[in-house]
Amino acid sequence: MTNQFGQARNVFLAVLLALAIGPVLAGCGTSAIEDAVPQGTIRNTGVYPNINIVPKGETTQFSASGSAAAKAELRTANAEVKSGAAKTTTATESELRKIAQSHAQETIDEIEAE
Repeated sequence: MTNQFGQARNVFLAVLLALAIGPVLAGCGTSAIEDAVPQGTIRNTGVYPNINIVPKGETTQFSASGSAAAKAELRTANAEVKSGAAKTTTATESELRKIAQSHAQETIDEIEAE
């Protein structure tokens, strides 16, 4: 009896699995490759790309002196914080709300000007 029960259970699980996987596979069949791949991003210029040209950066890089100056400024700020000499201010809730309102109004004015 247990053998027949095991076979019936296996058949039931196979049918259940087929019913569960069926909609998933059907969903894959309705999509087209055009939906998955962005269109218009590739253009044929008729020439091979020259990969030996070094692309120009959008920004200028740090120079050695600029990097040293930035590091010195950070070390100074770090030393001030560690020694307790750094100036810290605490704003009240009303001051923060006033600042937020002025920033909000500036943003609204900027958007309306466009």
